[in-house]
Amino acid sequence: TSMAAPHVTGAVAQLLDATAIDANPDTPGLAGRPDAVKALLRAAAVPILGPFAQPDDEVGAGRLDAWKLVADQDTSDGWRRGIFLGPALQNVNDTDTFILNVPADADRVAVVLAWTEDAAASGACGAVSNNLDLEVFDSAGTLVGQSATTVDNVETVIVPGPAQGAAADGTWTVRVAASALPAGA
Repeated sequence: TSMAAPHVTGAVAQLLDATAIDANPDTPGLAGRPDAVKALLRAAAVPILGPFAQPDDEVGAGRLDAWKLVADQDTSDGWRRGIFLGPALQNVNDTDTFILNVPADADRVAVVLAWTEDAAASGACGAVSNNLDLEVFDSAGTLVGQSATTVDNVETVIVPGPAQGAAADGTWTVRVAASALPAGA
């Protein structure tokens, strides 16, 4: 809507400022990384259709919470921001894993994978040529969520956290797998 654009733009400007390498040397800079900004926007969104609702075509990822997006600190609702800028997967069936420490008081765990795509050819049926899939395992090794969409360049897994009694706290594993890479990821 007309008021969403300036709200999101301002929040992204604050995020880029807060994560600038000179402002915070422990955080990877996000300037020039629209994929990482997109992933953080989705992860920080407050779901409209319920706390564990996945993004959909009707309401998207939810309402932007600018404080969660920009705050680089633990907050009272368990929000902790982590940014993993992994290497590009080169071949189909390549995988990469990331470690995520999930505290016992986490109500909700949101893991978002986004990547950039080359521009689509004029008249192309679809703009997405790379396909990456996302799997999230709790500390017991149980698959707690997965996303394997083929329609866009983002995968999202939102699951109840340990505070909801749905999964074990501790070291979780996030697995990214390349199922199609005709353009390189």
